[in-house]
Formats: sequence, C-alpha cells, structure tokens
Amino acid sequence: MDRYSVFKERLLSLCEEEERIKSVILIGSQCRDICKADEYSDIDIVISCDTPEKLLYENEWINRLGKPIYSFVEDTIAGEKERRLLFEGSLDADLIILTDENLKKALSSHIIDEIMNRGYKLFFDRSGISDHLKGINTIDDKIYTPMPESDFANLVNDFLFHTVWAEKKVNRGELWTAIMCINGYLKGKLLQIIEMYEHAVNGNEYDTWHCGRMLEQWADEKITNELSGCFARYDAVDLHSALNSTKKLFIELAKVCAEKYGYTTGVSEIDN
Repeated sequence: MDRYSVFKERLLSLCEEEERIKSVILIGSQCRDICKADEYSDIDIVISCDTPEKLLYENEWINRLGKPIYSFVEDTIAGEKERRLLFEGSLDADLIILTDENLKKALSSHIIDEIMNRGYKLFFDRSGISDHLKGINTIDDKIYTPMPESDFANLVNDFLFHTVWAEKKVNRGELWTAIMCINGYLKGKLLQIIEMYEHAVNGNEYDTWHCGRMLEQWADEKITNELSGCFARYDAVDLHSALNSTKKLFIELAKVCAEKYGYTTGVSEIDN
C-alpha cells in the first residue's frame, strides 16, 4: 500500500482549487524503477506556483496536506529553496518550490536533470510544463568525464595537506576540529576518488549515483569493508586510526586512477 496515497489526494485537491499552483512533478524513490520506495522513503516533489512563499514560509496550504510536526527551509538545486516537512504518521515530504518561469528555465537548461534523470511523474499540469519535460536526460545518457590532470593533482594535494593538518589538531587536543575534518572534509575528498576509481575500473557509463547515495550498492566491496575503519569516534587514539585508514584507502585508489588515466602530476605526492 502507498503510504502517501492520502497525502497525494490532498495535494491534488489543493492544486485543483488553487489556481496559483501551476505544476507538480514527483521525483525520487516514488518514481524510480530501481531502489524503489520502501517503508523509510520520503516523497520528493517539485512545485511551481505564482507565490512560492505561500508554500515555503506559510502554513495555510501546508495544513491542507497534513499536520506538520517539523518544518524548515533550506537552499537547494539551481539556487532555489526547498521546504522539508515531517507530517504526522512519520510522513516526510521534500518540496522544491519555485515559480513556473524558473522551473521552465531550469528544465530547458538541464540544471535539474540530476534530480529527475532516474525517473519522474507529472502529477499536475496547469501551465503546459509537460512540453518542457521531453528533453530531460535520463541516467542512461549520463557519461562520467574524468577530472583534468590539474584538478586531480589539486585534489591529491588538498587531501594530503589536510591529513597533516588534522593530525596536528588531534595532537594539540582540538578533537572537535579534527573529527570534523576527518569524518567530514576528508570524506568528501575520499568520495571523489571512490567515484573516480569506480569509473576507471568499470567505465564512464557506470552509475555511481550522487553525493554517496547507495554507495553500498555501487562501490567495490573491498572499499565498503575498509570504510568501517575510516570513521572516528570522539577520541584521540581513534582519530589517529581513522585518519591513517582514510589516507591509506585514498592513496590506493588514487594510484589506480592515475595509472588508468595516464596522470603523472600529483603522483609524486601520493608516493611520499
């Protein structure tokens, strides 16, 4: 049974009654053919309307969808805003809300292809947005482009610099600063090299999702096994251990990438 069936019925009623709402597009797990929605899934929605602030910052329309428990607004793709809500019944909804003009521009420029290319469903259309959906690139159209050699060298140097920096913080007793670097900043760099490695090994058409989503499904099992030792507790000994494990894994993967793509710049830093 669809947990969001009542929510969708309410949303459709709201759209039909409020002419300022122009279009609604469902995206995310509710529309995917792979990694489909499960009991933990939210509902992701793109809404265009004449008055985005009505949905972003006011509750008149929101209350017609359900009773919100938590609600906040954050920046999202293409410089737009997203309102995230948890409703009663543990139903969470992510609403990307923008003007109809801005949605059409985003679609024509392919800025939002990444959030739609795994599947979408046109839920409501008052403004003819369907004509603008025809050019959406699917995930099958997405081809990975290896970073230039200069960017690779910069990534390697950035990563290794911060391993030294983080170690100093641990030694000084600045554990909060150190853990934010080791578990946060350095993991962002590690993710870049993991994605690059998977494409180097499996081809540029290989699907690595985005922002680490579903990493357990697309990354090599050896990598996911080693990741267990790469995240630290708030403890100096554990921070040193996690830092060393993170550095070791990064270097292993970076060497494979450098060899695959014929990079020499930055390689001397890896070998040090």
